[in-house]
Amino acid sequence: MTRYYPVSLALENRRCVVLGGGPLAAEKMQGLLRAGARVTVIAAAAAAEIRRAAADGRIALVERDYVSGDLQGAWLVSDASGREDINAASRREA
Repeated sequence: MTRYYPVSLALENRRCVVLGGGPLAAEKMQGLLRAGARVTVIAAAAAAEIRRAAADGRIALVERDYVSGDLQGAWLVSDASGREDINAASRREA
């Protein structure tokens, strides 16, 4: 049986990055926005919900895959890309 340790984070005005542009990334983005984070989504292809949030000015959207250096200044990173190469590289940078 897996046991969990609950964590609450104060994210108001903190830069948080979501890697990936699919449904999981959109879910992560929404949760971060509800917490008051400044959200950047980095994805070569972004879901409509992410594009709308960017068009509305609620997030920053970088329309390409993650590259080293993208996490500079980030307080929290969530990899929702589903790609092991991005996961491994972002984990090293973080």
